Amino acid sequence: MFPLAAAAYSNYPEACLTTSGIFSNASLYRLANISCDGHSTDQCAAYTALLHKERAVVLAFRGTASFAQLVIEGGDTMFKPRVESPIGGMVSE
Repeated sequence: MFPLAAAAYSNYPEACLTTSGIFSNASLYRLANISCDGHSTDQCAAYTALLHKERAVVLAFRGTASFAQLVIEGGDTMFKPRVESPIGGMVSE
């Protein structure tokens, strides 16, 4: 599992998947990088991949990449208004 999670921190996760030696037949399906808060320099990332031999689908997300991003996201979570989620409950806006 660690190589799959670590690959989310790479700009080229397919290199991590194919050169780790753990997964003999992995292929990257899609990589998404988006701006994830009010600061244009903060990027969130996720990827999907197929592990053909294991017959598994991978969905991996990159977490917080810097201390500043952690502080910003923590403040947003605590102090911004909450909105109702379509599946129930309240979530950060």
